Amino acid sequence: MDTVTIYLPGSTDVVVQGFTNAAYSQRITITPSNGAPVVFTGAGEANTPIGTTHFTTPSGTDVPLTVSIAHSKDNGRSWIPSDIYSDRCNVQALQLEVIVSEDLADEDYNDAVCFVSWPQSTGS
Repeated sequence: MDTVTIYLPGSTDVVVQGFTNAAYSQRITITPSNGAPVVFTGAGEANTPIGTTHFTTPSGTDVPLTVSIAHSKDNGRSWIPSDIYSDRCNVQALQLEVIVSEDLADEDYNDAVCFVSWPQSTGS
């Protein structure tokens, strides 16, 4: 799987951050339901930041946000879908979805790391 869809509450502030831990270029594409895709691209080790974006979801319930990750072995001339894994947790008053990728080099699942965070709903 190279894409994951996260369902968010409506009218919620969302922050998305991307990092890389890989020699190959990594590309994280974030597609909110109410806007154009945002793309983070970069390479580097030790959690090198490659982008941050902030937006508010439209009103409604279960608002989709799609995240896909790819990597390039030729400096961005062509992109290969990466394997990804995601999981959600609560951190204090926040919900956090962590999406990690593997570019099939060393099976460490940290080549691209994407954090999606938003306020925890009251009563959750």
